[in-house]
Amino acid sequence: MRTLYALCFVTLLVVLVDVVFFHSRTANAQGSGNYKIEQIPGYQKSFSSTGTVVGFSCVEWQNAIWCNVVTKQ
Repeated sequence: MRTLYALCFVTLLVVLVDVVFFHSRTANAQGSGNYKIEQIPGYQKSFSSTGTVVGFSCVEWQNAIWCNVVTKQ
């Protein structure tokens, strides 16, 4: 029975260490700065954009795919 308690304690300790040290913190998207929305007609596997991509979305409309990307300048 002591072995079971020890195993549970070690497992709990490992989970807590993992949560504290190895999981990333939440991102705050409400910072100040310039944001730019670019429209990418059609579906492309790659595209060029300046800045850091902070959002991406694609929709199908009238049998065409339209993609938008939001970048922070």
